[in-house]
Amino acid sequence: MGGGDSLTEDVKKIQDTVSSWRTGEGYEDVEGYCKSSNTEEIEKNGFFLTPGRYVGFADEEDSSAPFEEKIKSLVDKFENIEKENPELTKKIQNKLLFLKND
Repeated sequence: MGGGDSLTEDVKKIQDTVSSWRTGEGYEDVEGYCKSSNTEEIEKNGFFLTPGRYVGFADEEDSSAPFEEKIKSLVDKFENIEKENPELTKKIQNKLLFLKND
């Protein structure tokens, strides 16, 4: 689903999905978006109605890198951002001071 600009499109997509499910015409389960479940499946899940149990999650990009490598990469990125922070803060302050005195 999109952002605020496409809210109308999102609502239309949901309306169309519900309509096609009700009529049985053109409806398809879409992982991460919609799934038609039956009572037996819901009972097998202990009558929990948490959407993720049924709809699932859309595939996300997986680098398939080991967890330790992912964490190291994220820590490295964070440390680089932290190093840049004072310099960027100073640049912003200078720009604001220039605008204030202009």
